[in-house]
Amino acid sequence: YRFELPDAKASSPAFPTRLSQTGLFSDLESLTPQPGLLPYDVAWPFWSDGADKQRWLALPKTGSVEFRADEPWSFPVGTVAVKHFELALDDEDPASRRRLETRVMVHEARGWAGYTYRWNEAQTDAELLTAPTHETVPVRREGRAEQQRWDDPAGSDCMRCHNAATGGLLGLETRQLARGGSQGVLGRWSEAGLFTGALPELGSLPSHPQPSDSEASLEDRARAY
Repeated sequence: YRFELPDAKASSPAFPTRLSQTGLFSDLESLTPQPGLLPYDVAWPFWSDGADKQRWLALPKTGSVEFRADEPWSFPVGTVAVKHFELALDDEDPASRRRLETRVMVHEARGWAGYTYRWNEAQTDAELLTAPTHETVPVRREGRAEQQRWDDPAGSDCMRCHNAATGGLLGLETRQLARGGSQGVLGRWSEAGLFTGALPELGSLPSHPQPSDSEASLEDRARAY
């Protein structure tokens, strides 16, 4: 027996090494997503060292999401989830935000895979990371100059949290998206036909309370966090 080189024609195409090559955004300068990339937000976004985040989801044309009220949802092969990170270099100046990284989760035939694109100094594009790395970002917090460390995950690092126990995606689940009724994310996506079958009554679905919701119990708020 011996190893043989695979047929080059049968090899999978190389994964895009720049964010601009992915086709996810029609305009990188304004970070305008393609029409098929649907924006969403979650009830309880976890703390990310002060960074602001944006999120999008894209499904294959013939795919739909299998909804579960109390368990992770099931997504079709070809699903893409995107999360973008920006950090304000001066907490008193919202316009000082700098793009740090854009993470992409892809549901491939073998399962979920994570990819991280790190933005260049010119803020014109982002390069695919092949190994975890970090950078030091000069910031001003409450008028004081500081050096903030930012860690960029890559490859298997993403799968530490985006694993089989969580269904691959963390924020895309009922308790994070059930707020807002028919006007919320679940209502809009159900109306657009993203789910297999009709959803339960939206008002009956469990939802994470907000930290400032004094009508929710302290235990519920703590567990949501």
